[in-house]
Amino acid sequence: MSRGLGAAALEAKKEMAAVGRRAAGGDGKLSGVGRNGARLGAGYSFVRGSRGMTVAVYANGPWQLVEWGRSGGYRIPKRRGTGPNKARRSAPRLHLRDGSWITGPTRGGRVGGRRYWTTAFPAVMDEMGEAVARGVLKALEGW
Repeated sequence: MSRGLGAAALEAKKEMAAVGRRAAGGDGKLSGVGRNGARLGAGYSFVRGSRGMTVAVYANGPWQLVEWGRSGGYRIPKRRGTGPNKARRSAPRLHLRDGSWITGPTRGGRVGGRRYWTTAFPAVMDEMGEAVARGVLKALEGW
C-alpha cells in the first residue's frame, strides 16, 4: 500500500511541478524574483493520521505571486548609473538633477493572479486516487 501511495504522490508532485513550469513560461523560473529567478515547484510528505498514512502535496517557491498577483502603485527603487552602459543605453532614461539617471519604470503596475495551482490541484488529486488504486492492484498481483 505504501509503495503505491509513494508512486502516486511522486506522480502528483511531477504534475504540479509541470503546472509551475507552465505558469512561469516553460523554464519554471519567475523572472524578476530573486537573483536568478525563483523556481516554482511542488513537493510531498507522508503524514501519519488517524486513518493511517496519507500524503500532503504542497507548493515550493513563490506561488503566492502567481496565485494572487500584486497590487499596483508601489514605488520601484531607483537603479542609478553614472555613465553609459551598453545594456542600459537603449533603455528609456530618467535624468536626475545630480547628473545620474535611472532606467525602467518608476511605479509598479497591478498584476492579477492566474490561479494555476487552485485550478489544477483538484484534477491532480483525482488522478492520484486512480494511481493509488493501480499501485494496490499491482501489489496484490505480485503477492
